[in-house]
Amino acid sequence: MKLSNKAYYYYNIIKAFEAYGINCEKFSINEYVLALWDIERLYALYNMRKNLENDLANNTFYKEKKLYYDDFKMNMSEYSDTFSYGNWRKIFENKTVSEIMESLDSDILVFYKKFYMNFSKNIE
Repeated sequence: MKLSNKAYYYYNIIKAFEAYGINCEKFSINEYVLALWDIERLYALYNMRKNLENDLANNTFYKEKKLYYDDFKMNMSEYSDTFSYGNWRKIFENKTVSEIMESLDSDILVFYKKFYMNFSKNIE
Protein backbone atom coordinates (compact mmCIF):
# COMPACT_ATOMS: atom_id res chain seq x y z
CA MET A 1 0.00 0.00 0.00
CA LYS A 2 2.77 2.46 0.79
CA LEU A 3 5.07 3.01 -2.13
CA SER A 4 6.79 6.22 -1.10
CA ASN A 5 6.63 9.16 1.29
CA LYS A 6 6.95 11.47 -1.71
CA ALA A 7 4.46 12.41 -4.39
CA TYR A 8 4.71 10.43 -7.62
CA TYR A 9 2.85 9.90 -10.86
CA TYR A 10 0.65 6.81 -10.80
CA TYR A 11 1.55 6.15 -14.42
CA ASN A 12 5.21 5.75 -13.42
CA ILE A 13 4.25 3.24 -10.73
CA ILE A 14 2.30 1.19 -13.29
CA LYS A 15 5.35 1.22 -15.59
CA ALA A 16 7.62 0.15 -12.71
CA PHE A 17 5.25 -2.67 -11.72
CA GLU A 18 5.22 -3.91 -15.31
CA ALA A 19 9.03 -3.72 -15.48
CA TYR A 20 9.21 -5.99 -12.42
CA GLY A 21 6.85 -8.50 -14.03
CA ILE A 22 3.58 -7.53 -12.37
CA ASN A 23 0.84 -7.80 -14.95
CA CYS A 24 -1.22 -4.76 -13.94
CA GLU A 25 -3.90 -5.43 -16.52
CA LYS A 26 -4.39 -8.99 -15.26
CA PHE A 27 -4.69 -7.77 -11.67
CA SER A 28 -6.85 -4.77 -12.68
CA ILE A 29 -4.32 -2.31 -11.31
CA ASN A 30 -4.53 1.12 -12.92
CA GLU A 31 -4.10 4.73 -11.85
CA TYR A 32 -7.54 4.79 -10.24
CA VAL A 33 -6.83 1.68 -8.17
CA LEU A 34 -3.60 3.27 -6.96
CA ALA A 35 -5.56 6.41 -6.08
CA LEU A 36 -8.10 4.29 -4.17
CA TRP A 37 -5.29 2.68 -2.18
CA ASP A 38 -3.99 6.15 -1.39
CA ILE A 39 -7.43 7.37 -0.36
CA GLU A 40 -7.78 4.43 2.01
CA ARG A 41 -4.42 5.20 3.60
CA LEU A 42 -5.20 8.93 3.70
CA TYR A 43 -8.47 8.22 5.49
CA ALA A 44 -6.63 6.20 8.15
CA LEU A 45 -4.08 8.99 8.66
CA TYR A 46 -6.90 11.54 8.95
CA ASN A 47 -8.64 9.37 11.56
CA MET A 48 -5.38 9.03 13.49
CA ARG A 49 -5.09 12.80 13.55
CA LYS A 50 -8.74 13.30 14.59
CA ASN A 51 -8.27 10.78 17.38
CA LEU A 52 -5.47 12.88 18.88
CA GLU A 53 -7.44 16.14 18.96
CA ASN A 54 -8.74 15.54 22.50
CA ASP A 55 -5.15 15.48 23.79
CA LEU A 56 -4.21 18.70 22.01
CA ALA A 57 -5.49 21.02 24.76
CA ASN A 58 -2.96 19.51 27.20
CA ASN A 59 -0.37 18.94 24.46
CA THR A 60 0.10 15.48 25.94
CA PHE A 61 3.63 14.07 25.82
CA TYR A 62 3.99 10.47 24.68
CA LYS A 63 7.04 8.42 25.49
CA GLU A 64 5.68 6.04 22.85
CA LYS A 65 2.50 6.28 20.79
CA LYS A 66 1.50 3.54 18.34
CA LEU A 67 -1.31 4.19 15.90
CA TYR A 68 -2.37 1.01 14.10
CA TYR A 69 -3.85 1.40 10.63
CA ASP A 70 -6.43 -1.33 11.29
CA ASP A 71 -7.82 0.77 14.17
CA PHE A 72 -8.35 3.81 11.95
CA LYS A 73 -9.32 2.46 8.54
CA MET A 74 -12.45 3.48 6.69
CA ASN A 75 -15.51 1.62 7.91
CA MET A 76 -18.71 3.17 6.58
CA SER A 77 -21.96 1.72 5.36
CA GLU A 78 -21.26 2.98 1.81
CA TYR A 79 -17.65 1.81 1.73
CA SER A 80 -15.26 -0.08 3.95
CA ASP A 81 -11.54 -0.68 3.62
CA THR A 82 -11.26 -4.48 3.62
CA PHE A 83 -7.45 -4.58 3.58
CA SER A 84 -5.83 -6.17 6.62
CA TYR A 85 -2.96 -3.93 7.67
CA GLY A 86 -1.78 -6.46 10.22
CA ASN A 87 0.82 -4.87 12.46
CA TRP A 88 1.36 -1.85 10.17
CA ARG A 89 1.40 1.29 12.28
CA LYS A 90 2.82 4.76 12.84
CA ILE A 91 5.11 4.88 15.87
CA PHE A 92 6.03 8.10 17.60
CA GLU A 93 8.55 8.28 20.44
CA ASN A 94 9.16 11.15 22.83
CA LYS A 95 6.74 13.47 21.03
CA THR A 96 4.01 15.83 22.10
CA VAL A 97 0.61 15.47 20.52
CA SER A 98 1.18 18.66 18.53
CA GLU A 99 4.43 17.22 17.12
CA ILE A 100 2.64 14.02 16.16
CA MET A 101 -0.14 15.99 14.51
CA GLU A 102 2.42 18.04 12.56
CA SER A 103 3.98 14.83 11.29
CA LEU A 104 0.56 13.49 10.25
CA ASP A 105 -0.23 16.83 8.59
CA SER A 106 2.95 16.49 6.53
CA ASP A 107 1.95 12.96 5.50
CA ILE A 108 -1.53 14.17 4.54
CA LEU A 109 -0.14 17.04 2.47
CA VAL A 110 1.82 14.56 0.32
CA PHE A 111 -1.50 13.01 -0.73
CA TYR A 112 -2.80 16.42 -1.79
CA LYS A 113 0.33 16.94 -3.91
CA LYS A 114 0.03 13.46 -5.41
CA PHE A 115 -3.64 13.88 -6.30
CA TYR A 116 -2.95 17.31 -7.77
CA MET A 117 -0.06 15.95 -9.86
CA ASN A 118 -2.10 13.06 -11.18
CA PHE A 119 -5.53 14.56 -11.69
CA SER A 120 -5.20 18.29 -12.39
CA LYS A 121 -5.30 19.55 -15.93
CA ASN A 122 -2.03 20.81 -17.30
CA ILE A 123 -2.70 24.55 -17.57
CA GLU A 124 0.65 25.48 -19.14
